[in-house]
Amino acid sequence: MSGTATVYLTGRNSSMALRGNRLVGRDGDQVRWTLPVARVRMVVASGEPTITGPALVTLMRRGVPVTWLNRNGRALARVSPAASSTGADRLRQVEASVERSERLRLARRFVLAKVHNQRTLLVRRCRRAGLAQPGSVATLARILDRGTTAASIPELFGLEGAAASAYYRTLRLLVPAEAGFQRRDRASRDVVNQATNYASGLLREHLLVPVVAAGLDPGVSFLHEPDPSRPTLVFDLMEEWRAPLVDSVALTLVCRGELGDGDLDEDGRLALDARRRIITRVEERLDQQVAGADGVARTYRSHLSVQVGRLVEHLRGRRDYEGFAWR
Repeated sequence: MSGTATVYLTGRNSSMALRGNRLVGRDGDQVRWTLPVARVRMVVASGEPTITGPALVTLMRRGVPVTWLNRNGRALARVSPAASSTGADRLRQVEASVERSERLRLARRFVLAKVHNQRTLLVRRCRRAGLAQPGSVATLARILDRGTTAASIPELFGLEGAAASAYYRTLRLLVPAEAGFQRRDRASRDVVNQATNYASGLLREHLLVPVVAAGLDPGVSFLHEPDPSRPTLVFDLMEEWRAPLVDSVALTLVCRGELGDGDLDEDGRLALDARRRIITRVEERLDQQVAGADGVARTYRSHLSVQVGRLVEHLRGRRDYEGFAWR
């Protein structure tokens, strides 16, 4: 699949149709954009837009997946082209998921990368806000040390929970009080939590594409309990990206006043314009360049694919998997 653009359709009045070799996006009767089909990498639809049959069939023929999200960023449905998987890699993936020590090794890498990146975000944001380094930064460092010797998946989840408690306790200090940041659970209706949930949904779809393209089974995972009905491998891989690509985006939007309580409807859900602002900011973030552990600067978007490739290399026994360490 050679496409480079992600197409977002938001709102009931949005539609997408095929005209020759181009896709045409409309808002009501007004044409908003046109794009060569060859440039499209994936399509994410939210808010009940319309996709015509010819457009959908053409996307499937070109190997372009289409996902429908609800207003919280949860996937309602996915349409993916029939793909030939790499049987040997899938077999290795299944074997690794049921072999206790190998599953634990990979699960540990995902959690350690997540906690490392949470710590990096707090250090950066506190410095930017002129705050003294909080005690939670030291707490996360201690959890990182303990995580290297975690002896079971439940122990890893316990450490992840302790890290989350320290992390969000400080994160609340970085958010304007009027945002009402709660983070008691994912159902909290404050604007920060809703923005985080929606951005997480976008990240999930951006990771699902390279996972499927690599021939891996999205439902066979290591940290999360494998489930063929859910992309639990994608949930594993998402962990290391939550701080740099989800929390960072939500913080930026709220702290700059680009998102507030006025962007929630009476049910506490994100309004259409708010979702569009999150999409714009996530896409901008994905196109930013950052150096990886190998010292090579790539866009975050490229790093997502690189990390999936490194997991494949790990399963083939060619190199140990290392999570993305934000610097």
